[in-house]
Amino acid sequence: MVYPQKTTFVKNDVAILQEFCEVKQQQFFLKKSRLTFFYYQFKGILELIKNIPSRDLVYVWFNDYHAFWACLLAKIFRKKVLVVVGGYDAVSIPSIEFGLFYKKNLRTRLARWVYQNVDHILPVDESMIKNKNSYAGGDATTGILNFMPELKTPITVIPTGYAAGDWYAKQKKNQVLTVGQISGKKVYWLKGIDFFLKLAERHPQIKFIVAGVQQENIIPEKFKALKNLQILPHLEKEELKELYAETKVYAQFSLSEGLPNVLCEAMMSECVPVGSAVNGIPRAIGDCGYILNSPNLEEASEKILKALENNEIGKCARNRILTHFPVSLRKKSLNQIIHDLLD
Repeated sequence: MVYPQKTTFVKNDVAILQEFCEVKQQQFFLKKSRLTFFYYQFKGILELIKNIPSRDLVYVWFNDYHAFWACLLAKIFRKKVLVVVGGYDAVSIPSIEFGLFYKKNLRTRLARWVYQNVDHILPVDESMIKNKNSYAGGDATTGILNFMPELKTPITVIPTGYAAGDWYAKQKKNQVLTVGQISGKKVYWLKGIDFFLKLAERHPQIKFIVAGVQQENIIPEKFKALKNLQILPHLEKEELKELYAETKVYAQFSLSEGLPNVLCEAMMSECVPVGSAVNGIPRAIGDCGYILNSPNLEEASEKILKALENNEIGKCARNRILTHFPVSLRKKSLNQIIHDLLD
């Protein structure tokens, strides 16, 4: 398995795959500075050359430079290869300079080649194939087939999966939470943190929590001064579980997502979800929460207040994830596709 970051969903897939095959993991670092970029590209290529010949299949999370080298070398060594599409690798939002397709450059050309040459494409949500995203504005485009309508590679949607025993709920506090790996301003805008903070400013009587802030200067000073706002750094899984468990409302106001892992985790913990009408977010929430069709603060305020008053829908949220996105479904689907490729 090749991936740029060992995120929760990557760790989950490692555990799933290890149930029916031997897994060799390789983190292929994608650094932005020119010197470190070329160093880690070279290092990653050498590791792939070492690892691929002894494997039957190459399993890649996300399409980017690492996916190109993994796919190219898999073809050279005559190995099967598939790529999991998680979000940014199927979108373009020029207004915030986000997405694999927002520029027509070498990176985009390599990504197109990957989609054309892998044996199977596995998006985590149907929106990654073809979708409209009006919430993010007129320049937002989502879905591989919107960029590559001629694509013939087989595509199968396999959502990420969740297990009942991993998440729990406690006595809920009247607080609103959002979580993300907020490492810079681009992620700040992408995850709708600015919108979330404006809501906190509007409702001083309600506690708002933003978790995952990796640099203090990301949050504007005027919001840091809010007495009802708690800003937390990156949290380990057990800490996050506790926070979900005691939180009444979880907000996901992203401009782009695949099938958001943190949203599904929060719903598994019986948080009432309020989210933007973006890609996999409405599919996750369904009729067990509140969906915002445009970034309108008045409408968002109403939905947050309704969510805080609703004492029944949290259990609905948990049951929805268990019903539509169980880990057993991902296990079965991955097992089937991998065995079909190798037969």
